Amino acid sequence: MTTDPELTRIVRSWLAEGVSDVPDRVLDSVMAELPATPQRRRWLPAWRDRSMNTYMRFAAAAIVVAVLVIGGISVARPGLIGGQATPVTSPSGSPTKLLPLAPVAWCLYQERDDVLAAPPEPYSGALAAAVDRDDPTEWRRVGPEYLALVRSARSALGGLAGLAPVAAEVTREASGVDAWIAALEASLAPGAGVAEGQRVYDAWEAWSAARIDFINAMRLNFETACP
Repeated sequence: MTTDPELTRIVRSWLAEGVSDVPDRVLDSVMAELPATPQRRRWLPAWRDRSMNTYMRFAAAAIVVAVLVIGGISVARPGLIGGQATPVTSPSGSPTKLLPLAPVAWCLYQERDDVLAAPPEPYSGALAAAVDRDDPTEWRRVGPEYLALVRSARSALGGLAGLAPVAAEVTREASGVDAWIAALEASLAPGAGVAEGQRVYDAWEAWSAARIDFINAMRLNFETACP
């Protein structure tokens, strides 16, 4: 039983740009309360059961950060609760600057997050059948539709190309989606079998593991709330 390592990294990364005076014992105590989950096999047949839902992951991280902020303030500034708080300032003493709004392309890409992060039925079940039972019949029927959805997401991501100061993270995110598209195309080619279906899972896992850096970079440099 272990704590979700990606969630831990999210919290620590956000804190690196935010509260800096939270004692280690506060962070350790909160991390100890994070949900422990059994380690799974490298992949499971259904995408939706293979990892925590993306939105649940970030909601949990936001709750942890809020707890850390409150705990850090109460420890670093005894007696503040119930008193009058002072405006947050930067180390130079000037007010903290507001982050610029993220480009519209960010919101367009995020609108497709459910389809990317947790592929729904019938796509997940169809690919599972192709890999587990070597029966690609249903995947060949619905796979092209899913491929079109992923390509649409990639097109939206293209609107962020060269965006400073997150250009490197955008490039890596795009590379991950491109590899996933290539695997999907190969799995739908004539004569494709179990091996090609497995590569779709592998490409998805690689993209899913790396995308947290992209999302973190966006949130640290832009206001990412979408209408």
